[in-house]
Amino acid sequence: MNTNHATLSERGLDLIIQAAQRGWSPKDLLHVVGDFCHPLIYRAAGQVPAQISSTALRKEWLSLTPPASMTMSTDELTRLIEATMLLPLLRDVDVLVPERNSSQSAHGSKEDKIRTKISHLLRKAESTPYEEEASALIAKAQSLRQRHRIDGALDASPSSVVSTRLHISAPYIKHKTTLLSVIADRNGCTVLQLHPKGIITVFGAKEDVHHVADLFASLLRQCEWHMHHGEHAKSARQIGNVAAFRRSFILSFATRIGQLLDEANTTLGPQSTDATCSAARNPGVGHDAVVLAHQSLSAVEDRRRSAEAVVDQLFPNARTISLAMGSRAGVSAGASAAERSHLSGDSSGLAGRAQLTR
Repeated sequence: MNTNHATLSERGLDLIIQAAQRGWSPKDLLHVVGDFCHPLIYRAAGQVPAQISSTALRKEWLSLTPPASMTMSTDELTRLIEATMLLPLLRDVDVLVPERNSSQSAHGSKEDKIRTKISHLLRKAESTPYEEEASALIAKAQSLRQRHRIDGALDASPSSVVSTRLHISAPYIKHKTTLLSVIADRNGCTVLQLHPKGIITVFGAKEDVHHVADLFASLLRQCEWHMHHGEHAKSARQIGNVAAFRRSFILSFATRIGQLLDEANTTLGPQSTDATCSAARNPGVGHDAVVLAHQSLSAVEDRRRSAEAVVDQLFPNARTISLAMGSRAGVSAGASAAERSHLSGDSSGLAGRAQLTR
């Protein structure tokens, strides 16, 4: 190793450690800078935990896996230095929680039992080729999540607001973030784009942000599959209108998903045959359903307001953006794809790759 290479390596290590002190995780750096910097990030990982206070970030740096190769060229070191010199402070670090790890869940707790039931319903919904069966399973899973959220809202101690980060890859980062925002909004959360290359933070109650992350992973995968393989996708390629078609597709998909989630949130019907029979015999049950729907909306709204208050405190200068849909074919195809989607989350977690069988 020549002197110049060694000097660049040391400079790169210093900048990586500084980035960690400014709230960056190794996954954040890999997403923004590129996988080529994995060797030096791994070298820095052992020095970072002692120099940061965030428990969530410490866990991420300590759990970083080694790269296939530990070598980096001089050009790669130079690129890394240029990319990390001006990285911004990520202000969500104070409320950041570690990524969910099923092996670390509190087995036997109420939350764990609810999550297990929902995961079972979601796996069944993902696997069935029948849309009606999937819809019924989805409604049941969403109802269970909402009922649990209502129970939490009635507790004496409300859930504190935390955050988790998601990484969205180009192209169409802003449009995909819109889909995430729609899902978060219907689950008592709010989102903020931390970096233009697709570092997005979800703020909300801990169980809600994990649910949002799973549901987004599944729906984005379905959205992209339909966007590339749907009947209108070929026409868009033939007329050279791919970009406009796909942008409109994603936004239309997100709009319809929002409507479907709204319906699921307010339709909290009886969960058993006995309850259904009771409702038929007792008209008062209908009034109870209205009250339950109101509680459901209130629970979501209260949690979302709490999340937005934290965002306003951490990011007082944050602003919203608006995106336009310029392709009628994309709008129509996106809405149709949303109708066919399984609102079932990702049964295999954040890194899952469930197979689409359409």
